Amino acid sequence: MNKQDELLQKLESDILRGEYAIGSRFPSERQISERYGVSRITTRDAVSRLCQMGLLRKAPQSGTFVNDYLTETSIELLVRIMQSSGSMDGTALVSLLEFRRVNEVFAARRAAREITRQGVEEMEELVRRGLAAANDIQRLCDCDYEIHRAVIRHSGNLVLALLFNSFKVIYRHYTAFYYSLPSAAENTYGQYARLAAALAAHDADYAGHVMDTLLLEAENAVKDAISYNGEDRINLGTFRKTTAL
Repeated sequence: MNKQDELLQKLESDILRGEYAIGSRFPSERQISERYGVSRITTRDAVSRLCQMGLLRKAPQSGTFVNDYLTETSIELLVRIMQSSGSMDGTALVSLLEFRRVNEVFAARRAAREITRQGVEEMEELVRRGLAAANDIQRLCDCDYEIHRAVIRHSGNLVLALLFNSFKVIYRHYTAFYYSLPSAAENTYGQYARLAAALAAHDADYAGHVMDTLLLEAENAVKDAISYNGEDRINLGTFRKTTAL
């Protein structure tokens, strides 16, 4: 990773963690260069990219300020953060997983009411493929992604489908981490079998319950990894399995 990307990640994390308060004047290029031990050119590039992402804004003849990204930006900021590098701020990742759980529980409930027999057969086939791939993390991740995409598709909600597509950038990284944990595949695909049964029975309450349970387990595994490793940023390609999990 080059110095520009390293500085970008550090500044991004510091802003999202509140080290530079929303609305505050951002340090000058000279101050940033001295604080982080980089050149002015490197600083200028990182600040420009943070402005493009919506985390900073330049005011003519006044300087650079921390943008109110909580109220003035959109899902595009999240997509930019996810696509900017191979790592992600831990707070942003946890927030994303929590947001995903709320919306996919809704999707599961909606899908249970709307799904066709063909859709149920599709879900059952994906579960069978996952159960048959218990020792193949790549295939487990493939089936996992397709299961969630199918649930959202059968819910009939276009916005959720588009949001899920945006999430794909980091989805595979954290599911690969999750399926490296002991018994994760067995437990999760057991839940997927129950989810398929709930969809077949058009039981919206049970489908929502199962989806909430399985996503909460994965979410907590990621939170535990972040807490145990004591990292502000999570390297999406190398989530570390620890004995604490």
